[in-house]
Amino acid sequence: MMSSHFTGWSLAEAVKCTTGSKNSGDKDPRFCTMVERGQLVVFGRRQAQSDREWIPAATCQSLINRDLKASSASGLNTKDKPFLDILIYPVLHAPNSIDFLDGMSLKDAFWRFVLHDPEVKFLGRKAIKANPDLKRVYMEGWCYPYGCQEWPVAFAQGALAGGRSPNSPIGYLADPLPQEVQRAADVVCLRFSALLTLLTHGNLEAVGDPVRSRGPDRILPAIWLHPAYFLDAKNGDVLQTNDADSADLHDIRVKRWRAVMLTKPQPPNLFHVKPSTSDEAPPATIGHASVRSDHKLTPVRASINQAIKALWPNGDHMAVPVKIRVEMINDWQRANNFAVASARTIDRHLKKKN
Repeated sequence: MMSSHFTGWSLAEAVKCTTGSKNSGDKDPRFCTMVERGQLVVFGRRQAQSDREWIPAATCQSLINRDLKASSASGLNTKDKPFLDILIYPVLHAPNSIDFLDGMSLKDAFWRFVLHDPEVKFLGRKAIKANPDLKRVYMEGWCYPYGCQEWPVAFAQGALAGGRSPNSPIGYLADPLPQEVQRAADVVCLRFSALLTLLTHGNLEAVGDPVRSRGPDRILPAIWLHPAYFLDAKNGDVLQTNDADSADLHDIRVKRWRAVMLTKPQPPNLFHVKPSTSDEAPPATIGHASVRSDHKLTPVRASINQAIKALWPNGDHMAVPVKIRVEMINDWQRANNFAVASARTIDRHLKKKN
């Protein structure tokens, strides 16, 4: 996943990127509407040396005197201090992005803040003019105008929405893409990457209805880095590549979670598990996981087995890169209140098991 670091636009840059206007004196009502609807997030300073603070949409409505060139704004009341050094952010890149996403479904977050992001919509219209088939991407939610509809959570910059990665071997053989198509694809990738980064870093959690009865409802952060997982933008489901021998062209991906919701991480409950005394056996189960599936294994090694069964029911865990596999197992252990195994312990256990 590429970096989604975003430093913010000045007022003039924001107007240009979302409406195309290059006039520093332009007060395009379309831009004001985007801010008032919460499609763009505004930060500014009340004094030259103060920290930037979030300016709510309701406050932005009162800042009718805007200097785009100086990136400042003020209201009619001269007693109110103007906001200086204003920076504008797409919601997914804003410092307070999780406040906008908390309690929202994954489907709504993707449509509202990725495909309907103001800059994406502006560039998407140009891309559609260059290639009308891109209506499937920007209007219907396909990942590509042809072929795959689902969005991979592991991708190269520029490779979605009909675009190509700079390092793609296809580019050496195919005709060059229209500039409008690639520019729009690049921004789509940046927005989607920003959403996934919030999930992989644990700033945001995803919880869904597991299709498999024994699956966890919390989607582990490492899932959002795994090349076997995809987002169905139409339904908001999370899918996994079907590696079963019976898989055919109509069953390439299977649904793992549905009705996925986004939420702020909850602080751990330190008293969730009752501590046991030396004469007391540990509890038989915690959530869906058995503490010991084999009395010959230590609890940590037994939990590794259980994590593998839950995360890779088809037994394809050895095909996953070592670092990602360890992260996914550790995330599962934390989510189910087990001690976290070291990478060395996991490696030794799997080699012994195989």
